[in-house]
Amino acid sequence: MQSSNFKRAFLSNEFWQQTSTHLGIIFLMSLPLLFWRLGGWPFFDPDEGRYAEISREMLKRHDWVTPTLNYVKYFEKPPLLYWLNAISFQLFGLHEWAGRLVPASAALLGMYLAYALGRRMWGARGGLLAALILGTSMEWPIIGREVVIDTLLSTLIFATLAFWWLSHTQEETHSREKYFYDAAFWISLALAFLSKGPVAVILTGGGIFFYLLICRQWQALRRMGWWWGVPLCALIIAPWFVMVAQRNPEFNHFFWWGQNFGRFLGIGKNREHVKSFFYFFEFLPVVFFPWSFFIPGAVLQWKKLFAWPPNTIRRRAVIFLLSNSIFITLFFSASSSKLITYILPVLPFLAVLMGGYFDTLLRREKAVLFPRISAWLLGIILSVMLIACAIIVPKELVHREDVSALFAIAPCTALALWIIGLIWAARLKSIGKISLVTIGGFTLLWISVLPVISAVAPHHSPKMLLEYIAPGLSNGGEIMLYQNLSQSVSFYTRRRVRIIADRNEISFGASLLGKAEREYWFPENKSVLRKELQRKTPVYVMVDHEKALNLVNELKPLAVEIIWNDRRSIIGNPAAAKLTPPQKSLHP
Repeated sequence: MQSSNFKRAFLSNEFWQQTSTHLGIIFLMSLPLLFWRLGGWPFFDPDEGRYAEISREMLKRHDWVTPTLNYVKYFEKPPLLYWLNAISFQLFGLHEWAGRLVPASAALLGMYLAYALGRRMWGARGGLLAALILGTSMEWPIIGREVVIDTLLSTLIFATLAFWWLSHTQEETHSREKYFYDAAFWISLALAFLSKGPVAVILTGGGIFFYLLICRQWQALRRMGWWWGVPLCALIIAPWFVMVAQRNPEFNHFFWWGQNFGRFLGIGKNREHVKSFFYFFEFLPVVFFPWSFFIPGAVLQWKKLFAWPPNTIRRRAVIFLLSNSIFITLFFSASSSKLITYILPVLPFLAVLMGGYFDTLLRREKAVLFPRISAWLLGIILSVMLIACAIIVPKELVHREDVSALFAIAPCTALALWIIGLIWAARLKSIGKISLVTIGGFTLLWISVLPVISAVAPHHSPKMLLEYIAPGLSNGGEIMLYQNLSQSVSFYTRRRVRIIADRNEISFGASLLGKAEREYWFPENKSVLRKELQRKTPVYVMVDHEKALNLVNELKPLAVEIIWNDRRSIIGNPAAAKLTPPQKSLHP
């Protein structure tokens, strides 16, 4: 009877009108958060330049099996992001926005999944709040605009677990909906594996295991369609891993041992980005800003709002979200390698939790004390940010970034309006207005910050420098990197680049080259610079700008500084200086 009532409601016009309205709201919110000015600044190194160039080389080489970076083998990650970016480049051209379209679309998909899961757990309003909370959580729109794997992985992990919950809570165990959710679970898991490897299985399995352990729902394991789901998953995952291993015998040891177990355990050369165990706990309030201010209130009201034991679906939903949030955090905390982007998969689960928290409060309008306190505390922090924005930011923009101080006006105005809105909502004791002001205030601030990023970014990317020396490169010139592995140089110059005395992350791929090729493309001796600068054709060398003056003095009269920005300098030989005259000197 309950199932037939659900189907009638699901098929009703009212359901679809409400759903289409909510999906439209989420999409409209995603435009400023994820898509506006998507190509408004160059790729940042190392990550964006690396992944964009790998995808470009796939297209150029017509090889979708063996990834390469600067035309040497690169096996650190599986290929799903490379494939999707290559398709985007093929369809739309080699543009920044085309490279960022995949992660931005994945971030939007994550918001839609938060709506779907939140709707199943809390109702339509809770689902909509979950999606908007996720979109306005600090790290989600930031990483969603970067060409990195983390957004794609986070959305696919979240999709896998969301489909598992939808299947787990489906009333009819042999319905078409149940089979659809099970198939979506296995397909999402396979795609997550293809995005970053076995960590997808660990994160998915760990969260489900602890949920089942706490809630004693072990019978759910028998209803996952193992007999057909595992072969389906393997059918999606296996072909690439088999083909890449057949073509590259060195792949298996490097990827499975070095990039997964070795990096997690911090063994030998795989010991990178080492941080303390509590690193993610320290930064979680920042990555979940501004919603982290409401977490203490939710914890203090836990018993009153959600209660115990988990003998209802709603209570088990809280355990499910917490199990995944805590397991993901603890897993990456146990790893020796830590980057702030690793914690991104936690945000969708926290967003759905906060969506349920606010939805519960809205149904109990009297419980306003803790949200009001959170709003006041958030307002105090925003006030401190406003003071810093008004005093410090204009000076930094002028003296450090060489852009107008007027760029600080919009963020300062957005902060002021956000503060006023919070005060207004808190004084009205309205939970709905507090949540809407928090969503709107963050969005307004984000919109105001994007033009600042557009103005500042060129000073931190090699693109502007490379555009200046383009006439020299198009006249038989060559550019080399000296102790400076700038991954986006190959992307912007559309060519393979010689790298002197700095192989860094491509050292493994370089080691697989023959001796003659390795010594030409990756020479270790600086003396090759003097030899190359004696050529009659333009020769450019990119170097960190702190090292530029010493290098020019060592190579005189063969080299002069051509152009520079805050991070890098390009020096060139006389032929280069003739075609691209030196600009303002970096050094006094």
